[in-house]
Amino acid sequence: MEAALIPHLFRTEFAKISALLCNKFGVEFMAEADDITSDTFVAALESWPYNGVPHNPAGWLYKVAINKALNLINRNKHWKEKGRAELMTVPQVDEQEQDLSQLISDSQLQMIFVCCHPCNPPEAQIALALRTLCGFGIDEIATAFITNKEVINKRLYRARLQLREAGQHLALPDDAALGSRIDNVLTTLYLFYSEGYYSEHHPDVIREDLCREAMRLNQMLIEAFNDQYPQVKALMALMHFQYARIKARTGRMGELILYKDQDIQQWDPFHISEGTRLLRQSSTGDAYSRFHLEAAIASMYCQPDPSPAKWTAILHLYDLLYQLMPSDLILLNKMYAYACVHGNDAALLQLSHYNIPDSQFKWALLGNLYFDSDVAKSVVCFQKAIKLAKTDKEKKLLDSVIKDLYSI
Repeated sequence: MEAALIPHLFRTEFAKISALLCNKFGVEFMAEADDITSDTFVAALESWPYNGVPHNPAGWLYKVAINKALNLINRNKHWKEKGRAELMTVPQVDEQEQDLSQLISDSQLQMIFVCCHPCNPPEAQIALALRTLCGFGIDEIATAFITNKEVINKRLYRARLQLREAGQHLALPDDAALGSRIDNVLTTLYLFYSEGYYSEHHPDVIREDLCREAMRLNQMLIEAFNDQYPQVKALMALMHFQYARIKARTGRMGELILYKDQDIQQWDPFHISEGTRLLRQSSTGDAYSRFHLEAAIASMYCQPDPSPAKWTAILHLYDLLYQLMPSDLILLNKMYAYACVHGNDAALLQLSHYNIPDSQFKWALLGNLYFDSDVAKSVVCFQKAIKLAKTDKEKKLLDSVIKDLYSI
């Protein structure tokens, strides 16, 4: 048996099996479905090395999971009457694989909306998504959030309880509610992706596995809704543009690399092409979302041309984005683009009109703006940024900038 087979199946089938069981029993069965699915993979680890890998490994997993669910139902009075009848309606794997495939696909899509329900805070939504939609283990989720298993177990328990109390069912929202719910789902996927693209909580800072999982879930939405909600493709375009540069954002030793120092030969043309295609497809009509604007900005960052015209376009897009959803981080990014167009002194003057709370991003920007005119002030700003930075890699990057200043 290939050593990588079961881990591969765990990644690809865990969420499908769990979603299928929840489809039959409802949201209140989420914890049991996760436990049964985990036990099913334990059974595979115990059986396959000695009895051989079955002809249809995924089918074997589904069959065992259903049998385990039946055993639970027979032991548990709460599920007994409802559960057996429901499980009997699951298509048999060997006989009706197409029917089962469609049922799994529908169940996973419905589960996305359950995990991203606004009754739970964002961190709980992401934890549920990692566990239920992506098959992450409790240890992996704890690592992603830099906490321990007990905290994650409690977070998942509370999130499931909230869903139960909200009366959430495993079904797509009706047409009237779907528009607002899709935006909430996209926001959660955006946060999910961002945690992988630039984490302030994980020592690695960049987690490609989280980025890929967020993209996989977003692809499910694209396949389900196609052009019904243009913002879905706009978010996917943003993800592709950012992922195109992900290899160039770290060096050989895992150190972070600033945008201006990235090796453009490491930018991935496939993801740039996909981002361009999706952004074009999403640009129908006059309406646009934050994801359209952020994708357009990310597309400009994928152009190696350093001309003022590029930064003028980026500044205009940041103006529109800030009008749509003002935030300190967007303002700081806008001021960086402003400096590229109008110069550092003009950007410092503009920035003085705003009362922006302290953060490593604020002081790093100020350090950059003072870089050419006042080395002493620039060093002080970067030192303040280091004190506020949350990861060692951020601190090392900022420290390297200070060393460059001293070498001038």
